[in-house]
Amino acid sequence: VVLMLQVTASSAASQSPRGGTAILRSADNGATWQAGEYLNVTVPAPFSATSLKPAVGHGVVVRGDLCSKPGGCAHAGRLVVPMVCTNTSASAPMDRSTGGGSGWERAVEPRSPSKDTGQCPQCNACLVYSDNYGASWAFGGVGPSGSRESQIAQVPVNSLNGDARFYMNARNMGPHPGHRFIATCTDGGEVCGDYSVDLTLVSPVTEHWTGIVAAILGVDSSEESSSEHRQTLAYSGPGDQDARA
Repeated sequence: VVLMLQVTASSAASQSPRGGTAILRSADNGATWQAGEYLNVTVPAPFSATSLKPAVGHGVVVRGDLCSKPGGCAHAGRLVVPMVCTNTSASAPMDRSTGGGSGWERAVEPRSPSKDTGQCPQCNACLVYSDNYGASWAFGGVGPSGSRESQIAQVPVNSLNGDARFYMNARNMGPHPGHRFIATCTDGGEVCGDYSVDLTLVSPVTEHWTGIVAAILGVDSSEESSSEHRQTLAYSGPGDQDARA
């Protein structure tokens, strides 16, 4: 088991070479834990290594049986963990427009990436991954500007290249919040794109909070008599646009 925790105490965070993300490991299903390690990953510009933080929720282990290629997914066994990145070069436009329809009517003023209200163009959901059970980590795909805490689920792929693919679902702190950001991540989590907003999934906006931390889980729904793998995506989050719970 690999557990990532955000370190907030300045004295403890200063020990980390790449920001304040502590890594704990357990070889006995969580009965005991080994600490003292910090996430060390090279973060490309314009993102800030010192502001890389783990998202709330869980990572995934790439399954080999969700790719139709003979031999399964090329990235089977890879660990992929959602994080929150800060784009240090992003500017915050003062967008007060009403937008173009349902789900786009709540333009808000920009705020600091550390705040939970307002617009955050500096925020991006992002991924890190490891091909050696967490011994080392690499920087992966990035979500749209204004996305923050995200969750991912691996989805079945009919592809001859064995490319593991993920559905990303993220908190929306963009200029028009109210619903969830979604994206598709390919190459085993190394690239994310096809950004859009899912207008069927509510992301409440209140006085003190813009959006919420929600959960997404891929549930195997394959029939026993079929060789085809099917995944049902289960989403958990508030259903009221004006209340967090």
